Amino acid sequence: MKIKEAKELERQILKSDRHFVISKEIIRKFDLNTSLFLAILWEAEYKAEMDGTIKSGWFHIGTNEIKERIEMSYYTQMKCINNLQKAGILEWKNEGIPRRRYFRIDWDRFSEIIEEEVE
Repeated sequence: MKIKEAKELERQILKSDRHFVISKEIIRKFDLNTSLFLAILWEAEYKAEMDGTIKSGWFHIGTNEIKERIEMSYYTQMKCINNLQKAGILEWKNEGIPRRRYFRIDWDRFSEIIEEEVE
């Protein structure tokens, strides 16, 4: 591989949209998988806000899309969803034909939980 090609590959790998930043407080409160799953949801919610597809706080991201992005199985995704639901942070539902998975995040509740963890 030529130096120029190698530098371009390195630049692509190091682009900020290829990384996740997760605070230690979130990882301490939840496990690493749940924290990463929450980061994926935040990114999907942000994208839905930008393209105008969010409705009353509800946004869509599919099981396969998550699997492609972070290699997280359906079973692990469901464990993460359950963890976030128990904490009162996440609501989810299936809707439409074909069925699509929608989420809504309670960011106020999330802030309360993280503030408790920091204290």
